[in-house]
Amino acid sequence: LMSLDNPQDGELMGSEQTVLLAVFDILGFSDRVRDSSLSEVRETYNLLRERTIKRYELWSFDLLPVDEMRVPAILRLDIASVVFSDSVFAWIPMKRGFANPFIKWCCDFICEGLAMELPIRGAIAAGNAILDQQTGTYLGKPILEAHELEANQDWLGLAFSYQATWPPLIADISPKLLMEYQIPVKKGETTRICPDWPRVWRDYHGECSSKKLRSLAEVQPEKFKKYYLNAAAFAEHSEKHANWFNEEQPEDAVLRMSPYNEVRNEI
Repeated sequence: LMSLDNPQDGELMGSEQTVLLAVFDILGFSDRVRDSSLSEVRETYNLLRERTIKRYELWSFDLLPVDEMRVPAILRLDIASVVFSDSVFAWIPMKRGFANPFIKWCCDFICEGLAMELPIRGAIAAGNAILDQQTGTYLGKPILEAHELEANQDWLGLAFSYQATWPPLIADISPKLLMEYQIPVKKGETTRICPDWPRVWRDYHGECSSKKLRSLAEVQPEKFKKYYLNAAAFAEHSEKHANWFNEEQPEDAVLRMSPYNEVRNEI
């Protein structure tokens, strides 16, 4: 996606950076535009932005290695974001201590959407990209990977691209924000590690999101029901296995606490 507000000899502004990036899409957006006035759609978007996107400044506490010691540090995280029609891009620099609050923010985005009865699906990718808000220049493999993965999912929720499951990156995320699950997709396969947004919903609302998802599924057109029901099944799995990191993991588990601790000590 690219625009040149101030082109000079056709040059693109911005430099390449390593980022953790998320792409979100509101399902059924075209139907919403057809059935509602533009002012109603804009009001809905503005409310979602107020609740999530504008919370661009987050804080993270971590222990950082300094001269062979680990010292406590408070990190300020600025989340950059841009909206294109029914899609939202958000990203942060790939730095130690930033992944955990960013994944929590992504889970918040899904939860706020569900609370507003906006069905949101997202994907998280990592890698090098050019993301220049001044010129509207957005280029890079992570954008393509996140966009393709988002569209390939058969549920409401979040998924990681394979690059975003790089062990040091996953080790920087609290196990309470992760869950191993066979993500429903339209074709092919994807990693079994995904953000545990239903846990975040339970923390906010005190109950499993399955109840709301199944209720919403009943009033959806047939082609959309599976997204809600698949998400409800994941929410029930999340609640049942909420303490997975203190339990014995199966032989074929991708998420294992022993490797998790080993990797975390190395970064």
